[in-house]
Amino acid sequence: MRWQGISRHGAQLSRSPQAPKSSPTWSLLIPSDSTSELFFETLRSEHSAVYDPGSNTMIVFGGLVQDDTLRNNTLLESNANGSGGMEAGTWSELNVNIFPPARMLHSAVYDQANNRMIAFGGCADLECDIPLNDTWVLSNANGTGGAPTWTQLSPSGALPSPRYFHNAVYDATNNRMIMYSGEAAGYTSLSDVWVLTNANGLGGPRLDAVPTRKMNQPPCTTR
Repeated sequence: MRWQGISRHGAQLSRSPQAPKSSPTWSLLIPSDSTSELFFETLRSEHSAVYDPGSNTMIVFGGLVQDDTLRNNTLLESNANGSGGMEAGTWSELNVNIFPPARMLHSAVYDQANNRMIAFGGCADLECDIPLNDTWVLSNANGTGGAPTWTQLSPSGALPSPRYFHNAVYDATNNRMIMYSGEAAGYTSLSDVWVLTNANGLGGPRLDAVPTRKMNQPPCTTR
């Protein structure tokens, strides 16, 4: 069936009906564990996760497991987008020799072109009395291309204050990590924006601040 009509200029219009769009649908994936110990490692919260579209892999770092232990290991989930089937994915753990300090409530972004994950900040203890402001880069982050290796960056200039609960995004064109807000020690809410240039560590990092205000708010009543 076609719809026809006349435009205000007198021309005849013809329009085919649009096909109905598919509605969004959640699907539960059931990845297997490469080892029996990994079942308990995947039961975690307050971690970070990034996605590598080239290998269809989700890369999970840090967080808190069920016995209230902070983690500093990195887990990989294959078939992360479920395109291979609900049960086609597998959890595995990256084998690395150097680890960043364990943490939770940090941020992480991913540089797909160079297969590098950049992690910043977070908490080094359960009560977040020890917020962090260090930056680490994991090379070969999806488990391919060579041995995965963590390297701590040493940016020049002033550093963001230690924080957690912040957000970060990655500008792949300019190799910049943009970090916003979060909470500092004493449950102080922040509203500053920082940019880390040369964020993947391949060009020598530099840190730039974007001037914004800082807001002090009453302590949070829920954690």
